[in-house]
Amino acid sequence: MKRWVLCAAAAYIAAASAADGKLETAKWQAAIDAASAAGGGVVAVPKGDHPTGGLFLRSNVELRLEKGARLVASGNPADFAPPCAVVAAVGATNVAITGEGEIFGNGWAYDYSRKDQPKPKGLCFQHCYRVKLEDFTLRDSAAWGINVFRCEDVVARRVKIDSHAGVCTDGFDIEGKNVLIEDCDVDSGDDAYCIKSHEVGYAVENIVVRGCTARSHCNAFKLGTASHGVMRNISFVSCRALPSRRVYRDLGPMPKDLLNWKPVEGAPWYLCGPGFGCINVECVDGGLVENIVADDISMEGFQTPIFVRGGDREGFNDDFADCSLGGWFTLRNVVISNVRGRADGRTPSTITGAGRCRPENIVLRNIDLEIPGEGENAKPFSWPGEEKKGMYPQTNMFDPYHLPAYGLFVDKADGVRMENVKFRLRPGTTDARPAVCERK
Repeated sequence: MKRWVLCAAAAYIAAASAADGKLETAKWQAAIDAASAAGGGVVAVPKGDHPTGGLFLRSNVELRLEKGARLVASGNPADFAPPCAVVAAVGATNVAITGEGEIFGNGWAYDYSRKDQPKPKGLCFQHCYRVKLEDFTLRDSAAWGINVFRCEDVVARRVKIDSHAGVCTDGFDIEGKNVLIEDCDVDSGDDAYCIKSHEVGYAVENIVVRGCTARSHCNAFKLGTASHGVMRNISFVSCRALPSRRVYRDLGPMPKDLLNWKPVEGAPWYLCGPGFGCINVECVDGGLVENIVADDISMEGFQTPIFVRGGDREGFNDDFADCSLGGWFTLRNVVISNVRGRADGRTPSTITGAGRCRPENIVLRNIDLEIPGEGENAKPFSWPGEEKKGMYPQTNMFDPYHLPAYGLFVDKADGVRMENVKFRLRPGTTDARPAVCERK
C-alpha cells in the first residue's frame, strides 16, 4: 500500500494555518481523494494542530494520525456536510483511522440550547464494509463520538474517547453486523457503549464488546434505546464500569429531585454523582432482542447494576428513516453472569415488562454486589406498574423508594432464573425490604 504524505511545504502551511485559524479541509480531502483514486494508500497527518471541517474517507484509504497530530473540528456547523461528522465515510470499503494522534470535536463551541443547530459527531460510518479504528483519541465531540450505521466487519481496538462537551455525547453507537470493540476506553457524558436498531428491515447482529472500560454520566453498557428492528448475538465480556473522571457540563440547574445527582451515604462522592445503569438491555420499540450476554463485568460509580426493560413506546419516533414498530415486542434469552462490585445509587436492579413486551428467559448467574440500604425511606408495595409503559427506559424512571426490594425487583417477566446471586447491604446500613422481590 502506498503512503500518501503531504510535502514539507504543505506541512509548513498546515502549521501556519493552525495559528491563524484557517481551515485545512480542502487540502486533506484532496489527499484522501488522490490516495483512493490511485488504488489506495495512507494519508498521514503530521504533528501539530490541523483545523478542519468535515472530511470524507474514501475506499482503501487509511487516515493515520501521527503522535502529536490533532485534527481540530471547526465550531461552525456549516463546515460539515451530511452525515455531519469530523470524519465520515459513506458506502466505502476498506477504510481505517489509526495512529496515536487525536481528533478534537470542539463540542464546547456549540450552543446546546439551540435545537436547530446541527452538532457534528466525531466519526460516522454509513453503509461501509471493513472498517478499522485503532489507537487514536477522540475528544469532546459535539454529538455522538463514533457512530457505525449499517456497516459490516468493523474492528475498533485501543481507541480512547473522552467526550463531555454536550448532552448527547455517547462514546460508541453501533448499528451494524460483525463488530468487535476491544480494549477501548470511554469516558462520556452520555452512554459509553450503546447498540441500537432504528430500521425494521435490518438485523443488528454479531457484536462483541470485550476488555473495555466504561465511564459515563449516563449508562455504561447499553442495548437500546432505539429497538425498532432485530438485535441479536451481542456480548459484553470482561469489561469494567468506573466513575467518570470529568465534571458534567453546566447546562442549567439540575432538578432538585433528580435522585442520581445526590450522594449516597457511605458511597464515594463523585463529581457529578454516579451514572445511571451499568448493564442495560432494552426492547421498547416493538423490536426483537435475543441472545444477549454480559459476562465478567466489574462495576462502581453507577446507580443500578442491572436494568432489563421490555416496554411499549408506540408512536415514538427518533428521526431515523424507518422508526415504525417491528411488531415483535420480544426480549428473550439474556444471560448476565459474573458481575461484581458496588451500586452507588438507590435504585435497585430491575427486570420489568410493560405493554406488549415481557422479558423472557433471563438468567442471572454468579452475581455479587454491594447495595446501599435505604430501609427507613422505603415505601414497599406502592409499585405504579403499567403507567410507566411509554416512558423513556432508564433506571431513574422508577422512584427507588417505591420499589419493593433493595437488590432486584422483577415484574411482568417470564422464566427469570437466579443462580448464586448475592445482594449484600453496605456495612452499617439497613433495609426493611427483601433483597429480591418478584411479581407476576
